[in-house]
Amino acid sequence: MRFLTLSRTATGLALQVLCCWLWLACQTATANVVLDEPHYGLSIAPSLSYFEDSDNAFEPQSFTDPALIQQFTPARTSILRFGYTRSTLWLRLQIDNRLGSNQNALLYLTRPNIGLMDVYRFTPLGMLPLGAAGSQTPAVYGDIRHRAPVVDLPLAPGQNNVFLIRMRSDQYLNFSLHLADPVTFYQEQQTEQLVIGIAAGV
Repeated sequence: MRFLTLSRTATGLALQVLCCWLWLACQTATANVVLDEPHYGLSIAPSLSYFEDSDNAFEPQSFTDPALIQQFTPARTSILRFGYTRSTLWLRLQIDNRLGSNQNALLYLTRPNIGLMDVYRFTPLGMLPLGAAGSQTPAVYGDIRHRAPVVDLPLAPGQNNVFLIRMRSDQYLNFSLHLADPVTFYQEQQTEQLVIGIAAGV
């Protein structure tokens, strides 16, 4: 009887350890971007998870299936490198807006050679399209004229928002993704243009 009790205790501890490990794994896989300052300029690629659709078989609504979401892989790198590929890359982004006001967060790329950046919000009724940009769309620049695609993400205060991003390119699918408030975004663009102007002058 004592052996049976010890065995049950050991099994219970093993299950607790396994549950803790699974919880930590899930937390890593769904790492989110936290907005707790009014001005931010963030490299968000390490907080993304991705799914490579090598057969281009899926549509946005496909990802309402939890089993498919479980196949996403945490990125953990500041630059995503897939080289020359005809695959569709699906990205999952989670943003926790802890600010007490609406945010118009600007999602933008650093590489201009993206054919498609298509953004959707997860909702209880399915995928809500927010915007698209890239050379394969009518809106090459997206919501703001910029050297690379930009999409505006409206964020309500005190909410956790989950987005799905579809990426495709006719060239190399290597890029990094950034998130910034409009003020920080325009300051960064002015600084970049100044540096380019000085370099050209030299």
